[in-house]
Formats: sequence, structure tokens, C-alpha cells
Amino acid sequence: MIQMGEILDIVDKRSNVVGKATREEVYGRGLLHPAVNIIVINPQGKIYIQQRSAKKSVFPLYWDISAAEHLKSGENYQRAAKRGLMEELGIEASVRLLRSKHIQKSEYHNGNKRILEYELVELWGAVWAGEIRIDLEEVANGKFVSLPYLEKFDEATFTPWGLDEVRFILENPRVIFELAH
Repeated sequence: MIQMGEILDIVDKRSNVVGKATREEVYGRGLLHPAVNIIVINPQGKIYIQQRSAKKSVFPLYWDISAAEHLKSGENYQRAAKRGLMEELGIEASVRLLRSKHIQKSEYHNGNKRILEYELVELWGAVWAGEIRIDLEEVANGKFVSLPYLEKFDEATFTPWGLDEVRFILENPRVIFELAH
């Protein structure tokens, strides 16, 4: 769950730390901060997607990629990816970089409060054949789906950052093939 008092690193576009701010400040001012998205596939090459918990303050009940995390202050992307898998899905797996650093921006309105996400993101992937144990505070539901199934989602049903990664995967399906082999 979102911890508004949590301190996040503020970075430039080359990932150099240029300051620190609370999560609330980061969201309120749209400050660039590091984040990681993670895609989990099973041995058949299907991708795990999750439906975010109704308790989430940003895009509740929207579908999303397997997991996503803000980096904790001083944490690297790979460690954040592994932490995200464990916290959200109960998975301890090795991860592999699928997409290098890229910028993602989104805006969400929660009542009269505006939340600005401005993230320097890496996409990581993992292969998993075991049980997934979702954290119900974070995730409402989840399932493995085929690449063509992902084409049905749009901004009304899928998170903006997740959609960006889905579009990348659909344009570069070799990424999933290479992860599976």
C-alpha cells in the first residue's frame, strides 16, 4: 500500500540522484523518480497480469502488468524488481532486464486530489512455474494470459504504465520468447 511519508530518490534523466522527497511530494509535484515494472511469464510464455486492489489510491481495480514498484532510496532496479515480486506475488525468482530506462508519465484524479507520476523506469522479467500468492492489500485478482489477449486492454481498463509495457511487448514479442528460453 502507498506510504505517503516514504522517502523516494529524485533523479535526473540519466538516473543520477539529485534529491529526495516524500512520496506525497513526488506525486503532488510530478518529480522524476525511479521505478521498476516486472513481467512474469510461465513456461508456456503466458504473461501474468494482476487486477489492482480496490484499496489502491491510484488506479484501483485497473488491470496491470505482473508487478510494479518504486525504488526505495538507495535501492537498485534489480533489487526492487525482486522485492516487488515477493511483496505483491509471493515469488522469489531471478529477474532479467527486458527494457532499459525509459520515461513514463501519468496522471490520476482521486476525488479533488491530483496524482502525477513521472518515472524513470526499467522493465524486468521472470519465469515462474510455481504458485502465486497475491497480497490482497495490493492485488485483487490475477491470471496468466496470452500475448493476443493483451491487445483488448485500453486506458479505461489498464494502468498507463502497464499499457506502455504491454505495447512494448506487443511490438517486440521476441522479448517474451527470449525470457522463456
